[in-house]
Amino acid sequence: RQCLQSIVDQETDFSFEVIVGDDCSTDGTQAIIKEFAGRYPGLVKPVFHEKNVGNCHNLILVYKKAIGEYIAHMDGDDFMLPGKLKMQAEELDRNPDCAICLHAMKQFDQHNLRFRKFRPINVPEKSDVAFLLMNLPFFSHSSKMFRSEYHKGLELPAGEFFDCYLHIHHALRGKILYLKDALGVYRFGVGLSTAINNDNSDYVIFKTKMLKLAIDAIEY
Repeated sequence: RQCLQSIVDQETDFSFEVIVGDDCSTDGTQAIIKEFAGRYPGLVKPVFHEKNVGNCHNLILVYKKAIGEYIAHMDGDDFMLPGKLKMQAEELDRNPDCAICLHAMKQFDQHNLRFRKFRPINVPEKSDVAFLLMNLPFFSHSSKMFRSEYHKGLELPAGEFFDCYLHIHHALRGKILYLKDALGVYRFGVGLSTAINNDNSDYVIFKTKMLKLAIDAIEY
C-alpha cells in the first residue's frame, strides 16, 4: 500500500502510468491493487496472472505493457520519495548519452521500524558497463529509470540474477547516470533477499556469474 501510494502521489509535468504485476499473491496484495485501481482509474493498471509465472516473466510482462518513453522500476516492498519521477525524467532528457538513471536510496529497517543513517555511496556521476561489472551490486533496483526503447524485444533468461542481466543489457546501450539525492526508500528485512559479503566465496561466485551474464548480453 505504501509503495503504490508513493507512486500515485508523484507530482510531474507529464502523464505516467502505474503498471502493477501480481503473480498470484495470497497475502492480500490483490485486494490492495484492486482498491488503488478503483481509486485511480486509468492510472493504476493491474496485471493479474491466472497461473504463477515467476518473478522474471512477471517483470517482462509488466515492462512490455509500458507505453512511456521511460520505465521506472519499483519493487513492491520499497517506496518513492517526492520528486523522484520528475527529477529522473528531467535528467534523462538532459543527458541523451545515458540509458539509465539511478539515485541514492534511504534504508528502512523493517524489523526495528526505523531508518538507517543515510550514507551516500561514492560513485561517478556518469559511468559505463565496465564500472557496473566491477561494482555490482552498487544500487537498488528500485532506484532505476531507463529508456524503454532499449528494452523492446528483450527476453530474460530464467535465473536468480535476471535483474543484473537487465542492468548489463541496458548499460551496453548508453552511460549510467547517478544522482546523489535520495529519491526512494529501500526496505530491508522482508522478502528473500540476502546480503553478499565481498570477502567470502559467495561474492566470487556472484562476480563470476555477472561476467557470464555480460558475455551473454553482448552476444545478444
